[in-house]
Amino acid sequence: MTVDAGPLWLSARVGGRPLLGGALRAVLRPLAVHTVWLQAIRPLAGMLSPGARTWGSAGSGRREYYGVSDLHRVSSAVVRWNGVHAGDLAPVHPGVTFGFSSVPARPSLARVRTTVMDEAAGDRSPSRRPSE
Repeated sequence: MTVDAGPLWLSARVGGRPLLGGALRAVLRPLAVHTVWLQAIRPLAGMLSPGARTWGSAGSGRREYYGVSDLHRVSSAVVRWNGVHAGDLAPVHPGVTFGFSSVPARPSLARVRTTVMDEAAGDRSPSRRPSE
């Protein structure tokens, strides 16, 4: 995989799926990203991937949902910012400390659909942010 986006340049080798990736892939995608499903599996998600949550507050009365439907390991990567090498591939440590969820410690590539619902306005229909 190669990304060339302004000051960011990335070349990564994507590896196989870990056990969790296989389990995520086994769930039909329409179910895996459905907000009712994501509410129901939140406790399980936290046990399988410590710190992970499937939904939380997006602020201003909005609720944000993360539906993950695939996960692969990243086996190698070279990252440059403005032409300067960003360092070797390493575990995410300490864990993510912003927002309401986390990421796997091992570098990974995930397929995620983000759904944002404006519950303060009584809107129960999802308004999707393009994030896949």
